Amino acid sequence: MSALGIEIGDPHAEVAEPNTRWLALGQLGRIHQCNAIVKSMGALVIAAPDNGFIEVKLAEDFSAKARGSLLQYVERKLRAEFGGIVVHVRPLQDKNRLRVLRGVEVK
Repeated sequence: MSALGIEIGDPHAEVAEPNTRWLALGQLGRIHQCNAIVKSMGALVIAAPDNGFIEVKLAEDFSAKARGSLLQYVERKLRAEFGGIVVHVRPLQDKNRLRVLRGVEVK
């Protein structure tokens, strides 16, 4: 445990992989199955590759705390169904008004 009280895992530990059911489904089948699980939670799966790194788009703006809790819950539900799944959220547009006024563009 670090000085900040954060649990830091072993960086050399093996990462769980998606199960055979996940691999047997095609890209569209995986997206359909995942959306059936998470759609009611305000999330939409937009990419579900073989490696299990799922990309999610949130239906609405959430606070940072609510967004983190939601993503953890979504990931937990999907892992229970398909094994080693990792959820990533698609970044939203830059909403910082000062950067927009100054003409700074974040890519």
